[in-house]
Amino acid sequence: MSVWSRVENSKIKAALGVLVLALLLTACDDTSNVTPGFTRGEIARSAVIRANSKGPILIEIFGDPFGMRDSVLAEKIIAALDGHFASPVLRFTTDDDEAYTPNVRYRIAFGWPVSADAKELCDKDIPDIFPKLEKITVAGALCFDKERLIDAEGWVKGVKTPDDLKFKTLMSDLARNILDRDTE
Repeated sequence: MSVWSRVENSKIKAALGVLVLALLLTACDDTSNVTPGFTRGEIARSAVIRANSKGPILIEIFGDPFGMRDSVLAEKIIAALDGHFASPVLRFTTDDDEAYTPNVRYRIAFGWPVSADAKELCDKDIPDIFPKLEKITVAGALCFDKERLIDAEGWVKGVKTPDDLKFKTLMSDLARNILDRDTE
């Protein structure tokens, strides 16, 4: 094999490597990305079990990247979470009166500022948030009164409706990181 053949082969291998890397980075951009944050460990797990023991867990949603009525978005999110938790089976409601322990809340904020601490999801009122549809960012937390027990943040691109599989996956991944995170 000549020197020129080896040089050509190495150029082809390098080009293929760059192509594969570009495809992988593009694929990552098309999925939901959720990062776990703070946790109080077993305290969070106990709060979830207690809150769900005799009724659904209260879910509060702030911001709406799709511009629909809050109740419609809440129905879509609850439907996306339905059946994702097997042990225990978790149920959700947006009605304070239906929740067994309304002081335990799963809060979701779309368009949550990257610079903001997720702790603020629990310890104060959430201001009006105007999320962008191009890249949906979200923060979630399980709160006991105004205390944060566990949180996570995530984002997804290329979603047009809450029925999009990528959006449902984002909601499911966020909830799993908050309500069903391995605490050992």
